[in-house]
Amino acid sequence: MKTLTLASVVLVLTSMVHYADALDGCDNMVDMLFLVDTSRSMTRAEFDLQMEFVTEFTNDFKISKTNVQVSVVQFAHRVYKLFCLDTYRTNDAVSLGIKMKHRYFRGSTKTSTAFAYARKRIFTKKCGMRPDATKIVVMLTDGMPNRPSRALKEAKLLRESGVTIVTIAIGDDIDRKMLLGMASNAEVAFNTTDFFNLELIRPGVEMETCKQINPKLAFKGCDVGVDIVFMVDHSRSISHQDHEVQMDFVESFARQFLVGSERFHSRVSVVQFAHVIYDHFCFHEFQNNMELSLAINHTDRFPSGSTKMGKAISFVEQEIFQEDCGHRHDAFKVVVFITDAKPDSPYLAEVGIASLKKAGIKVVSIGIGEADERHLHHMASSHDLTFDNVHEVSVEKITAHVSSGACEIARNHQHQWWQEDVPLISEHGNDHAPPISHGHAHHHEHAVMHK
Repeated sequence: MKTLTLASVVLVLTSMVHYADALDGCDNMVDMLFLVDTSRSMTRAEFDLQMEFVTEFTNDFKISKTNVQVSVVQFAHRVYKLFCLDTYRTNDAVSLGIKMKHRYFRGSTKTSTAFAYARKRIFTKKCGMRPDATKIVVMLTDGMPNRPSRALKEAKLLRESGVTIVTIAIGDDIDRKMLLGMASNAEVAFNTTDFFNLELIRPGVEMETCKQINPKLAFKGCDVGVDIVFMVDHSRSISHQDHEVQMDFVESFARQFLVGSERFHSRVSVVQFAHVIYDHFCFHEFQNNMELSLAINHTDRFPSGSTKMGKAISFVEQEIFQEDCGHRHDAFKVVVFITDAKPDSPYLAEVGIASLKKAGIKVVSIGIGEADERHLHHMASSHDLTFDNVHEVSVEKITAHVSSGACEIARNHQHQWWQEDVPLISEHGNDHAPPISHGHAHHHEHAVMHK
């Protein structure tokens, strides 16, 4: 294999820590409203990032008749209500409601009108408010209110009615003093430089919001490990050169995260597929960065075949995410597809991907070769986890996503091996690599998937 060509490229893994356990105790009888700015200062793509933030935020709380109720309202020069607090009773229903009902429109920033609408129209019996529920407003905005003094007055009236206001400012157009004046306290007044970094601050916003809901809650630690499966497409539509690029990309992952046996360490599995599973290894086989890099570099040249992605996904669910393959039940689960997204059976692939997502597995899609961008985008768990071309992954975006305001996955911050390891890796970065410890031959036991 070639010398590593993508050493500066790492993988964007949005929301790598699962916060549901950390948020236990914060979702009993909560009525939560999201006020989302859609003024003329933002693009459609920026607006969509806000809505993705809201969707991911709600997914981390338990939505039900007796737990959290959610309402979403957009505002600019006018106010648009997506749905009331009691409209949807499940997380999936809320997510679908946001997807189906949000509208992109542009106008001025009438923040005062939004606060007044929240007090008079949302936190009411008619819109499903429960008298004994904790009441929360999460407001996202990228600009100063049209009438700042009026916005401060309406925010105060809302707070005095028993509502906690969480404010999130995006960009530099709204000053900190205004943000603090609207928020219930400084701990729930957040700033981020741009829309893309909303995902970076989301865990921190959730944690601080949780503290407002239940101040006595003792938060658990966030030493959560990550189990990642790289699914590498080896179908006939992938050139040999592109296959090498794929493996270089996967190998570069080993430099970015601390791979090991501890609970908070990362573990990696790699599955190469076409019409069969050509090769794979389990999570527990290589538990340090050097061994993992050697294993990835030591790959055979397999004959090309058709793209039975659906069967490959089933293999990952049934064989890889299992205890006897080293999967940890309490780890955050990620599947990374590196593919041209041209499955033999799109329907079976979609069913398989839906099954992964339903199982709580975050799905990342990365294009290689002449990728089908439409299917590539449909595969990923969110817009920010889709990359049309492996060469165009942004290091800055990756850093923003991997870093977390509340919890951080253990990282290999040096991004390198010990100096004495480098010659060994260079020497064996081809088909002449010796056997690795941890029983590398194990992955050949299931080397073929029946058609």
